[in-house]
Amino acid sequence: DFEWENLEPFKTIFLSFDSDGAGATMLASAISRLGKHRVRVVKIPHKDANDALKAGATAEDAARWIESAEYPTVANLFDASHFQDAVAREFFPSDEFRGHYIPVTKHPSDPSKNFCFRPAELTVWTGVSSHGKSTVVNYAMLHLSLRTKRPSLIVSLEMTPAKVLRRVILATGMIIEREDDAKAATLSLKAHLLFCDKTGSIAKEELMEMMSYAHARYGIAHVCIDSLMRVRGLEEDYPAQNEFVTALASFTRDTGVHIHLVAHPRKSNGHDAPQAHDVKGS
Repeated sequence: DFEWENLEPFKTIFLSFDSDGAGATMLASAISRLGKHRVRVVKIPHKDANDALKAGATAEDAARWIESAEYPTVANLFDASHFQDAVAREFFPSDEFRGHYIPVTKHPSDPSKNFCFRPAELTVWTGVSSHGKSTVVNYAMLHLSLRTKRPSLIVSLEMTPAKVLRRVILATGMIIEREDDAKAATLSLKAHLLFCDKTGSIAKEELMEMMSYAHARYGIAHVCIDSLMRVRGLEEDYPAQNEFVTALASFTRDTGVHIHLVAHPRKSNGHDAPQAHDVKGS
């Protein structure tokens, strides 16, 4: 408490506190006051220096502990070498990191031009009302599940799971002539599709908890959220929309799950294809 001014001239300060709860608290306090940029933490493999002497530690041991002292870590701050594996994947992606395409995004002659949905990313699906956004994205969820061999989660807040399943089954080309056919078709999708059985709206916290559980319990690879405006608290609140989409992007990065978010564009005259800045809260 009396030496802060006397420590100011030093560029590097080595700190060693007792390795118990109180010592850790004091260490954190000292680091915050002295500055992480000039502190190095000495880790002694004993409670303190006195215990080290009792255990027969030598001056050579102490010199080695000083030599191996480390700067305090700062969350999410790394030098370039930390990313060498990730950079190698960017240049030479495996099939898994290259992502997965669906039939309508497969290039007819050049596989390198397939439009793929990569892990840990977020896709916004938009389009004019009644042009089939939900139909296409739900169809995509099934194909992506087949390709990843992991289930997809469909959070369709505008339509019941039964209605979504009917559309998916029809899109596969399965022949449904009797009730038993419908039941059998539904059972055949058990391993591929999970549903949020809720229509109307959902709280952000409930949605994030559901996605986290589905990832931990079932290993989902893709999630469809239909739509942005069905998440409570976002209507016309653009900062809240930004915060929510940022949270989704963080979820994708933390889990590797790809999120498909349906977002309606601004109302416009005619039926021109909407552009990026036409999406609500873009």
